[in-house]
Amino acid sequence: MNAARPPQLGSVVWAEIPDTNGFRKSRPVVVVSSTADIVAGKPIRVVAITTRLPDVLPVDHVLLPWDRQGRARSGLRRRCAAVASWQAGIQIADVQQVVGILPPATMRELLSQVAAILPPSREIPATDHHDPSARTSGTPKAVPTSRVEPGQGESTGETD
Repeated sequence: MNAARPPQLGSVVWAEIPDTNGFRKSRPVVVVSSTADIVAGKPIRVVAITTRLPDVLPVDHVLLPWDRQGRARSGLRRRCAAVASWQAGIQIADVQQVVGILPPATMRELLSQVAAILPPSREIPATDHHDPSARTSGTPKAVPTSRVEPGQGESTGETD
């Protein structure tokens, strides 16, 4: 984790989360946990970011600011969206890099979508990726809503 910039509500970070088949992949995600919860050491709730955008954007997708040269505060370099229904729980140690932060208006829209899908009172536990038996039937799975076409990439390609 980049200790100089700890994650906070609205941070865009790289972390490993499960895909639709339960396989862990490093990808950009948006932190939707409160900064106070993160500081308190609670699991961090995140929403996956995808570059697989259908022609008609589903209601659970929120377009994110980006700039090819990396000038957007989000740190994102490709057209992409946060998928409110694709949520996961991680620990602060799982954060590989903090790349940016989303503007307040974008976060309001995303948090509204997240609240509609998963009420705030329900927590997503951080998965223990070292112990496969740690998964329980009550643990929410990552479920992207966009259809995956063969040969399409999903990473937003930010590496710096």
